Amino acid sequence: MGRYVAFQRADTAVGQGQIVIEPFDENCLQPSPNPVTLVHKDHFLTVEFHQLNEPVAKPYSGPYQGRDTISSQDIEHLMQARGMVYSEVLQTLSSLNRTVGVLAQKVDKLDDGIKSVKWFIGASFALFALIVAVVALIK
Repeated sequence: MGRYVAFQRADTAVGQGQIVIEPFDENCLQPSPNPVTLVHKDHFLTVEFHQLNEPVAKPYSGPYQGRDTISSQDIEHLMQARGMVYSEVLQTLSSLNRTVGVLAQKVDKLDDGIKSVKWFIGASFALFALIVAVVALIK
């Protein structure tokens, strides 16, 4: 069974209109285009109402104000919605973990290579300085 999320947010003052329930995928990550079966007398929604002590400074006036149905754009969005399910998220994270491990190994090899180059440059300068000193002593 999927999860349900109301269009209106809990932290805004809802003005006029009905609360429209939108089915989400099993991980509550994206709207789900899949049909959801509701079992008779099965609980599927919790609603909380709070009485405010003073008027709201900035009442809700967004696109859902006064609506009592889901628009064709909302339905189209639900039908085209596609995101990763939990198993895909785990596979992606596992792949990312392997890739980061390979990258770390390559950085270590690069660091070893840089150390070798530093040693070679240092030794070359020392050898060059020695040759210049020997040439200066000979003349």
